[in-house]
Amino acid sequence: MPKSYDVSTSRYTLKFSGPASETEYDQAAGKLGSLLEEGVMSTAWRSTLPEFWSVYIPKVEALTGISRGVDDVATVKAQARAKDPNKKVSDVPEKFLSYDNRVWAAANDETKAALIALAQEVASGITIDPSPSRRQSGPGAANLAKADSWLTLDSDQLESKIEKAMAVVGTFDLERGENGQPTRESLGGLIKAYVDVLTA
Repeated sequence: MPKSYDVSTSRYTLKFSGPASETEYDQAAGKLGSLLEEGVMSTAWRSTLPEFWSVYIPKVEALTGISRGVDDVATVKAQARAKDPNKKVSDVPEKFLSYDNRVWAAANDETKAALIALAQEVASGITIDPSPSRRQSGPGAANLAKADSWLTLDSDQLESKIEKAMAVVGTFDLERGENGQPTRESLGGLIKAYVDVLTA
């Protein structure tokens, strides 16, 4: 018998019917182990890849001598939405993938091989970890307090801060509640990922 699942998107919480067990999921997917594999990949995209990029980018800068640039478009948008338009906002760093593409465009074959090896070296030191203890301790009290502060802002200011953080972090699955606002825990996680990248 199908199971009901609550899925939040924008300001809606929708009820969808889906498989009630791992066996049912795998049967519907037509491949044994599909549920596990997709769960692992979801965790990888949500938390492992941002961690990878935050570690990898500084190492690429050191290897190639090419510094990560500024996302001018995102910086202009952040400035336009600033609470005080006369106060200059911090530059929004270049997106991970844009920087990586720029590095590769300038790389010779030897450097490209070194980049591939470096990427795997970094990846080998990171474990895809879905454990509740890691998720619960993820944002930390300081970042949750910062999330509480952000959530008191008007919607334009809040979305401006989110856009700036997302531009830096690159990949983050921000969960939103019924009213369209980010959940406190998820926003705290985004803030933590943002701070981790800036201080890497």
